[in-house]
Amino acid sequence: DGVVAPGACPGGSGRKLLYDTAHKVEAARLYGNVHEYAYYYVDLVVGNPPQRTSVILDTGSSVVAFPCKQCRHCGNHIDPNFDFGKSGTAAWVPCGSGCHGSCLDNKCGYHQSYTEG
Repeated sequence: DGVVAPGACPGGSGRKLLYDTAHKVEAARLYGNVHEYAYYYVDLVVGNPPQRTSVILDTGSSVVAFPCKQCRHCGNHIDPNFDFGKSGTAAWVPCGSGCHGSCLDNKCGYHQSYTEG
């Protein structure tokens, strides 16, 4: 059983499975092409109210990261950068044992660069 919605990932019966409640697995459409673009990406809906953001599936990284509106050096992306000011649920990870990146103003930061092609 699960939540069924039209337009989500294909199911065997012609119905589309969006969330498998028994296995707690969310479905996502995969975009890109490793031969043409050198990467794959998925769309995520983050926060409340929801904001769409696209993320590269990086098998060499332990976190999923996406650019925030405040970032001035994060390059060009398909979707607008995530806007903390529009989210009622977003929170910065504080510095400390849970932070595996760099700290600035008691906010944990993360940096990842990609070389494509």
